[in-house]
Amino acid sequence: LADDIALTVNYSHLYRVVERVVTGTPAKLLETVAERIAAAVLAECRGGEVRVRVRKLAPPIKGATVGTAGVEVVRRGISQPAVPD
Repeated sequence: LADDIALTVNYSHLYRVVERVVTGTPAKLLETVAERIAAAVLAECRGGEVRVRVRKLAPPIKGATVGTAGVEVVRRGISQPAVPD
């Protein structure tokens, strides 16, 4: 593992990508939000893998009182071709 900032994720940019999704077109399902976030992140990263967890606080579930409800999706982007040496 290299301790090189150039090899890491730009979290400010990632935040803006996610923010665009969650403030954009409304969705009824947490699954939809998670899939949209995953697709947007993969489009920006052009490959790789993304794991998205979305939770809703105090969801309106009939007959139950729960603190949170959530989903998790893992998606892989299209692999980039190998760069010749």
